[in-house]
Amino acid sequence: MSSPEDDRAVGSEEPVGDDLGEEPVGPDVSWSIPIASGTLPDARGGHTATLYRRKYLVVFGGHYHEGNGVFKYLNDVQILNLENLKWRQKRCGGATPKGRYGHTATLIGHQLYFFGGRGENGTYFKDTIILDLKTWEFTKVKTATPPPPARMGHTATLVGSKIAIFGGWDGSQTLADFWVFATENNSWLRPRISGPTPEPRQGHTATLLADGGLMIFGGYIIKPSKALPEYSRNTIELNLAKMEWTRLSISGDFPTPRYGHKAILLDTQVVIFGGYNASKKPARGVDSDVAFPDSLVALDSRLLEWWRPVAEGRTPGMRYGHTFTPVGDNHFLIFGGWDGTRALNTLFDLQ
Repeated sequence: MSSPEDDRAVGSEEPVGDDLGEEPVGPDVSWSIPIASGTLPDARGGHTATLYRRKYLVVFGGHYHEGNGVFKYLNDVQILNLENLKWRQKRCGGATPKGRYGHTATLIGHQLYFFGGRGENGTYFKDTIILDLKTWEFTKVKTATPPPPARMGHTATLVGSKIAIFGGWDGSQTLADFWVFATENNSWLRPRISGPTPEPRQGHTATLLADGGLMIFGGYIIKPSKALPEYSRNTIELNLAKMEWTRLSISGDFPTPRYGHKAILLDTQVVIFGGYNASKKPARGVDSDVAFPDSLVALDSRLLEWWRPVAEGRTPGMRYGHTFTPVGDNHFLIFGGWDGTRALNTLFDLQ
């Protein structure tokens, strides 16, 4: 690496060129498109994708538009082998759940817990289902206590051996309730929480930080008094030790309000990709990266400051209802989602 003095002309006190001796800033991340083989899954959005044994990406459910106002709700299990990037459908036994989207999936050991979602005929689910990834059999859990109300668009976060559920949509209202499922005894409970009550929301993200805080970002709310949903860029944190909500004072380059995005934690950075806002839907012939330029943003959870990573490579463009799964060190896969007009089954790699 050259020092600023290396760029000076002999006998001159001013640097040559326009960079004033500063080093060029390289990209923070890079996009690429993996070439997968096998039988590609149906295009879908609102599915889940879970890393298992650092070798397999396990995809369940989702939905897509078949045409003429008819939607197909999926209950298939698709597996991407990350070593050879080959797709295959896995036939599972047991009590196969009904097709759904907007559900959540949480892996504990070799058991994958599903909760909620929406299916055919406007059905909202409140069932708790386990897929055993050793036997590949579904089991409907008989819970020791009543479950939360049925919903979709909620979040599920693994905290120790418990699954924390927040928010969602029940078909008539947007929710702001917080529930915990204890996997040790298959019981649901709704803990008492102090602090300012968060706004109801669906399609948000919930990220567990290293200090034990649960950071909620974005989503949207449907209010009976308003014809259009309100998109949010609000961030609030739940202290899980004290069970107390806190509104955060955040600075930086605030992102576009959105829902249907996804978030992962990379060291102290909450990295968010995608999402939808009707006002940012690109017009015909306009690139989605121009209409929605901050689809990739990051929040420094230590400094509480928003910033935009510099990326290289072909970006996925606008999408929401996709998955954003850590599959290795600083390595993430995006699969599926919607682009505002159709469901997708493409893969993107972010490193």
